[in-house]
Amino acid sequence: MTVEALKKHFEDTYKIEVSMITYGSGTVFTSYDPKSKKRLSMKIPEAIESLTKKEIPKLRKFLALGVAGNNSEGIDCLLPDIRYEI
Repeated sequence: MTVEALKKHFEDTYKIEVSMITYGSGTVFTSYDPKSKKRLSMKIPEAIESLTKKEIPKLRKFLALGVAGNNSEGIDCLLPDIRYEI
């Protein structure tokens, strides 16, 4: 799954405009940073490796991602971390 597909999934399922996707303290995607928009077409593990400059360990099966955005009324929504299965 690409970063863009994950973003679209949250927008379609939960009706929020995703403004940020994080991994740990790093920002995989944010709507206001042109550098992070380049990661939209990358698969999620590839985007994280690009961000952290480290390879994800082969034994790792899940990644914890944070998703934040706004609902249709413009209210900030911070969702619980999600577990992304590699």
